[in-house]
Parts: sequence; structure tokens; C-alpha cells
Amino acid sequence: MLLGYIALTVFYVGDKFYYLFDYMAYSLPLMKSSIVGFTNFTVILNHWAIYLFAGIAFICFTVALFKRLPNSRRSSYP
Repeated sequence: MLLGYIALTVFYVGDKFYYLFDYMAYSLPLMKSSIVGFTNFTVILNHWAIYLFAGIAFICFTVALFKRLPNSRRSSYP
């Protein structure tokens, strides 16, 4: 299933959806020069920011759903 997802993102999706599903940055234009550096640095920063904020959001979502406090009304403790 993972190989199917990788093949789908590499061959079909590509640069659609602003590289959202390209988690390996395979389709990003990553040309680097010793004089200029990365040519399209804003796209790289957007790609990093998408996954950074998605990761932070999933962590916060997990913490919000984790019923761990015994005195809480939504607690799963008896």
C-alpha cells in the first residue's frame, strides 16, 4: 500500500496540489548553485511549513483526544 502511494505521488500527482502529497520532495525543483543557493526557496519553505504545521496539528489533536486526566469529566477512568 505504501509503494502504491509513493508511485501515485511520484508519477500521477507530481506538482499538482502545490506539492502537498510529495512528502519526499521528489518533484520539487531543487536546483542548487554555489553562487545563488536554492533557486526556488519559497516553494521549499512552503513544503516544509505544510508538513511542520500538519505535524503540530496532529500532535495537538492527539493530545486533545487523549483522555488521561482522572478528574476530568471526559475521563475513561472509573
